[in-house]
Parts: sequence; C-alpha cells; structure tokens
Amino acid sequence: MEPGVEIMIEKDGVQRAFDVMRGGVREEERGLRLLVTGRVGTGRTALVALLAHLFVMQGMEVLAVDADPERRLAASLGCLPGIEFVPPSWHEGGVEEDTGGTGMLLHLRPRVSDALERCGMRLGERLTLFVADGVGEFGNTGLGGTISEFVRRTEGVVLLDTLAGVEHLGRAVAEGFSRALVVADPSQSALSVALRAADFARTLGIGDIHLVVNRVCGETDLEEVGRSVGPCHLFSTITYLPYDEAVCRTGPAVTPLLGEETAFMAGVRGICRVLTIR
Repeated sequence: MEPGVEIMIEKDGVQRAFDVMRGGVREEERGLRLLVTGRVGTGRTALVALLAHLFVMQGMEVLAVDADPERRLAASLGCLPGIEFVPPSWHEGGVEEDTGGTGMLLHLRPRVSDALERCGMRLGERLTLFVADGVGEFGNTGLGGTISEFVRRTEGVVLLDTLAGVEHLGRAVAEGFSRALVVADPSQSALSVALRAADFARTLGIGDIHLVVNRVCGETDLEEVGRSVGPCHLFSTITYLPYDEAVCRTGPAVTPLLGEETAFMAGVRGICRVLTIR
C-alpha cells in the first residue's frame, strides 16, 4: 500500500451504538471545530497551518488557536519573524479588564466577547490567529469563551493546535469539539502517544477521531503502524503522509507547499475533504 492513501475505517452497528451511549457522537452547532493533537516533532503544527490555508482557500472563515507552549503556529502560517502575540491573560491590565474588577475584587465570569479583536491577529481576509496561554482557570475560561464567541459569530472553522492530551487546557476548552485529528510519525513512541491521545479525546466525548501518520517512508513504516495501532482502535480514518523533503526545506512557513502537486499535498487535501464531510 502506497503512503498517502487514506484508509477509511467504517464502524459497525455495535460500535456506533457504543459511541452514542458514551455521548461520543456529537454535531457542531455551526461550522467545524477540530482538535489537532500529537507529540512534539511529528509535524502537527505544520499540518494545522496547511489545513487553515486550505479551508480559507475554500472560502471559509478560520480561527487558528495556538495552545502549544512552543508557540510555532504563527511562523508556520507565514507570519514575519519577530511578531509577538500576547495571550489575553498576559495583556496589560487584561485580567482586571476582562474580569471587571481590580485587586482582589474580580468577577468569576471574565468578559471574552472582544478578545479576538484585542488579542487575535488577522492574517488575511478570512484567517485569524489566537494565541492562548492555557494556564490556570482564567486561561481555560478565556480560551473556551473566545472559541464559543467565534462560533457564535460565524459558520467557520476552529483549529485548536495542542500537545497530545488537553489536560493542561481543561475540559471547558474541549467542550463542543466533536472531531479530533491525532498526528504521529511511524515510530512506536509517537504512535503510543497517539493512542493515548485518542483515548483521552474519547473520554471528552469526541467521537470522530482521525489518525494522521506523517513521514512514512515505505512498507516497513506501514507495518509498524499496523502493529502499534492494531485492528481494534478508535480512529474513524487513518491517513498516511509520505516523507517529503520539501516540507523540511520550506519550513517553518508552509505557504510554499500550497501550490505543489505532490503525494504529500494530495494526502493533506484528502484530510481536508474528509473533515468537511458531515
């Protein structure tokens, strides 16, 4: 089997009934909210940036949320070096302003209705970048509220880029995400992390979980994925992306890849199509 081919895994009736009982099958009220997670170094952030641009090219409004402590999404999206993004809770006077108080008198429900205007950055006509601190209850509430506000305003796409497992963000942030994209490479350690991330996503009620195996070089890698993932897994689809030197050559910005007709980009576009299927 050639890398880049999408493997569709259809759940049988028993598994679907189990999903319903677990509360795992949910539909977004508006648009698409996608949690993208995986181990460091698997190409997760580059994939998020590519998907963001592809959705924009389809005419969709996109909110790309960087919830990774490394904060590399801006560079991957094509921002110029040196631009710094300040999370809402780091904004000068942000805590007092957003919570409507000062000193020790703070409201417990912070105001987030204009957080995108104050702390987000428009990177194009339809693309907004929001950098989240993801630390502490205020950060969790502010991020969750900002995502909800964006969804309320638009039928667009929210892409949340985070490390494997969203424990550091909290359940409030993951609320409403009905799809997850787990990114790994063919190594046993990365696949093990991906399986744990998928299991955690399921406990959050995310029923539609997709696996992307990046940098696949041949049959040996495919066999390793088969052994590590096994026949009984939580993934709705598995997509293999072939190793592509151009990805490393053009980094960190992914924009030069958008015009290429390679097996890698064909696989990424395939992921985009799968995610837009209702």
